[in-house]
Amino acid sequence: MDYLTIILLSCILALGIISSYLDLKKGIILNKVLLVFLGIAFVINLGFIHEIGYNLVLRHLIDLILALAVGIVLWLSGLWSAGDAKLFFTFNALIPSSFYVIRSNISIDLLAFVFVPLFVYYLFMVLLKTSWKEKFIVIKRINLRLIWNFFLSIFVFMNIIYLFSSYTGIYFNLFYSIILIFLLIIILENVVKIKLKYVLLFLLPLVLILRFDSIFNLKFAYEIGIILISFIIFRYFFLNLFYIAFSKPVYIENLKKGMYYADNIDLKTFSVMQEIPLSFINALEAKRKMLFKGNCLSSSDISKVQKLHSSGKVKEHVIRIYDKIAFAPFISVGCVLIIIYYLLFL
Repeated sequence: MDYLTIILLSCILALGIISSYLDLKKGIILNKVLLVFLGIAFVINLGFIHEIGYNLVLRHLIDLILALAVGIVLWLSGLWSAGDAKLFFTFNALIPSSFYVIRSNISIDLLAFVFVPLFVYYLFMVLLKTSWKEKFIVIKRINLRLIWNFFLSIFVFMNIIYLFSSYTGIYFNLFYSIILIFLLIIILENVVKIKLKYVLLFLLPLVLILRFDSIFNLKFAYEIGIILISFIIFRYFFLNLFYIAFSKPVYIENLKKGMYYADNIDLKTFSVMQEIPLSFINALEAKRKMLFKGNCLSSSDISKVQKLHSSGKVKEHVIRIYDKIAFAPFISVGCVLIIIYYLLFL
């Protein structure tokens, strides 16, 4: 292991400790801390490009563009904050360019090493913090229309991925295909601003024509089945139990800017409803005009809901607020785990 790699790995450990402490204690990730470590990453990876190799540095820069895009998309989806997206990008920048002789898409690997432990941890916690009665109640909320919408989405997009692979020779495993499908849905709804149903209506006939001979094989059915079952468990079991276990009621007059709302206000009925915090799921569900926009409460949101409550339109006195998830420790641990994995097994 060369001295440049040792310096960058030391910086990863230092950033992990600092960012985790700040996120857990103060709920913030300081931009100036990220800028310092970004500066170190670019000075070493670009300043010593002749020692590292132009090809490896170019691979790293391309992967950083992907990391930036993924971070922004997950921020737009409501999955994490802008600070978490910037931290994810900084960790990707600190990974030594020499590692790109092993893999060319390290940012996607890091995403898996972050979210798999995160999901396992919170799944354990929601099972621990909820009763059997609550678990059975959430199972009864299964919506067949939503499941059909999701089935249609994965059927169309999985076929598009297969077509892309057949023409380019670039293949994706099942895990990467799932990530890609979710990212496509988020981009369509939040960036391109095209309704998902219109995209599906346009693509479905093309898929049926171009892949008619291949869509009815067992391998394809197995992959769609795995994704669909995973979605049902995630949407109806995990997210509903997470709502119960990690949100608390707050009186409307006590709401504060920056709180992550677990409930929203339907502007047609003025009723308080559970908010699903992921836009790729909201894109599949029946559309309602809701009061709160974005990932957390703004001053304008608070002013509007307090006026509606004072006027008697909103009858409920409380809105459930999510506990803030500290992503920094999971991103930090994920980065350390991926480095250990690369060093020991690849």
